[in-house]
Amino acid sequence: MSNNLTNPTSREMALNALRIDFRSTIRDRNYRLLVSVPGKPAPPQGYPVVYLIDGNLHFGITVDTMRIQACWPDVRDAVIVGIGYQTDLISEALTLRMDDLTLPLSESMANTPWFSKMPPAVNGYGKLDDYLRMIDEEIKPRVAEVVATDLQDQTLMGHSLGGLTTLHALFRRTDSFQHFVAIAPSIWFNDREVLSYGISLYR
Repeated sequence: MSNNLTNPTSREMALNALRIDFRSTIRDRNYRLLVSVPGKPAPPQGYPVVYLIDGNLHFGITVDTMRIQACWPDVRDAVIVGIGYQTDLISEALTLRMDDLTLPLSESMANTPWFSKMPPAVNGYGKLDDYLRMIDEEIKPRVAEVVATDLQDQTLMGHSLGGLTTLHALFRRTDSFQHFVAIAPSIWFNDREVLSYGISLYR
């Protein structure tokens, strides 16, 4: 674990994030966590936490938006945990996420003309459930080691395939988080398979 933050009182902006590098035994892959902690003292129950998928891509804007909104007295300032990869290359992060944020590819999806023309995913598809288990079993404990967190106020947030992952968690792992933010989720994946989970859950 590495920590590039030396002044605990200056944690308000994205560039001052705590960095935690680790290797997941569940995914057998290296990950990087970017952790932004509010400048205010933690409440007695710990800080709310937002677990942000695609930390390499969206961490900075998410942290700055949270800090701006937290200026209002009725907004609870939260720890932002960007879940990313040990790379500074956007292209590499986009490649690594393909199997983390998808379910096994269906035959009908693979044979769709437009999809078959796309570059193949280097690591394939279909490790979404392992990815979510990694957040529960490996990431949350690591974050709790460095900052007091409220286990009853945890949010999962993602965009595109990250949004798909968030919807999957909403329908299939409802005990893991209390809040879900799916931004432009890729519901098209596998012929909108993720929507069938919601239909069966809320019938």
